[in-house]
Amino acid sequence: MTAQAEQSSELLVVNKKVVIDLITQLPRLTELLLGCLENHMLHLNKY
Repeated sequence: MTAQAEQSSELLVVNKKVVIDLITQLPRLTELLLGCLENHMLHLNKY
């Protein structure tokens, strides 16, 4: 899989363990992340 930015961008690298620790400690964060993923999937499905 490859990707190419269409405009000037910055990349953010996040440690996997840090994310897992956060979503374990903060269930609301998990809900927000899943909501964002759902919105993104719905947007992609329109094309």
